Amino acid sequence: MAFPKGQSGNPAGRPAGSLNKTTAKAKKVFENLLFDHIDQLRNDIQTMTPERRVSALLKVAEFIIPKANASLDISLEYKELEKLLHQTPNEYLEAITQKIISLNLKANEHEH
Repeated sequence: MAFPKGQSGNPAGRPAGSLNKTTAKAKKVFENLLFDHIDQLRNDIQTMTPERRVSALLKVAEFIIPKANASLDISLEYKELEKLLHQTPNEYLEAITQKIISLNLKANEHEH
């Protein structure tokens, strides 16, 4: 029997949008490779023509900057936050709101 869309036989399973173990490990290996060779990469990039430099940086950026489907991840996070807010007692929400307003006012004072 098939499960409805968005549900599975394991409600505590991997959250939608999260990386599977293999993908997470591959990203970590690539990240370590970049950091281990960062000085050499900087030198190599500096010797490239401007066109090749831009192309190389854009290719690396694909691994760092979220793609368009990351907005799905953000919307899922907002849904989780909304659930938590509905479960949070009002006095806690009021205290959090007052703290945010206070921090906002302080930040605006420093800007002017």
